[in-house]
Amino acid sequence: MEATATKFTRESMFKDEKVFLRYIPNFSNGITDKTHPEYGGLSNNARIGICAPVLTNRINEIFSEEELSVLAKELNEPTLIYKTSDFWKEFVTDKHGMSSSIFPITIKKEGSMYNKKNPIDYIYIKILKDSEIIGNSIKNAKEIGAKFALIEAKDQFKKEKDDISVAKKAFKLYDKHEDNEGALRFLLSNTGKSPSASVELDFLQSEAWKEMKERPGLFIKIMGDEYLDTKIRITEFLQHKLISKSNNLYFMDKGEAIALDGEVADLDGAARYFASGIGQEKLLAFEARLETIKK
Repeated sequence: MEATATKFTRESMFKDEKVFLRYIPNFSNGITDKTHPEYGGLSNNARIGICAPVLTNRINEIFSEEELSVLAKELNEPTLIYKTSDFWKEFVTDKHGMSSSIFPITIKKEGSMYNKKNPIDYIYIKILKDSEIIGNSIKNAKEIGAKFALIEAKDQFKKEKDDISVAKKAFKLYDKHEDNEGALRFLLSNTGKSPSASVELDFLQSEAWKEMKERPGLFIKIMGDEYLDTKIRITEFLQHKLISKSNNLYFMDKGEAIALDGEVADLDGAARYFASGIGQEKLLAFEARLETIKK
């Protein structure tokens, strides 16, 4: 990934912003007990070294010339602008035999915290972001199969906040539809459950509550659908054989596809048709026939 054309200055680079390195558990070893030293697929004593960028020949892909100049001045290391500088080498020692290298970067299962205001941490963050075993977010890490993820402090609790927001929205929809037997039956029939006609409302409410808690995203998709009422009616029309269904496509009693011109006659297409001005007359006619049948 090439360095961008961003304007790099001391002020723009060394901000007081924390970044967390978090291990992403992998349970392919079957160990899910958090007290086990091999929990999540990595030993508690494991140390992983991220090599110096000079070894991967990626210094100029990770850092711009402008960044290197600012880092050189800040760290009083004028040679670090060159790939051949000892600054970028691993296991370098000073004249006293003491280690003077900041590489390799060692990462552990318990993770780490870095702060961009520290120039060395700034370097670490940039190199870690370039590593193939580290994702730029938990979602990204899982998508690419990375062992770790770098998370900005401002995003650390984003997932938790998103989950809370989804749960609140799901609960509002449950509250709105909890006494609507047709909506509850429609929900359950579309989540793999087919309640019999004899079950009572309290059973439907209990099962719908479980779905809301276990799969709030799916619950919102079904119960928050703008065509929910129309889809419920379509289901009733089908149950009373006023319309037919074949290969998940819906048809009038005379075989015409239930869809607007150019659209597919699936449930979504049929709902849009009946909700449209063109389909309203047909909808009312079917509803009248349904009421007659129910009497």
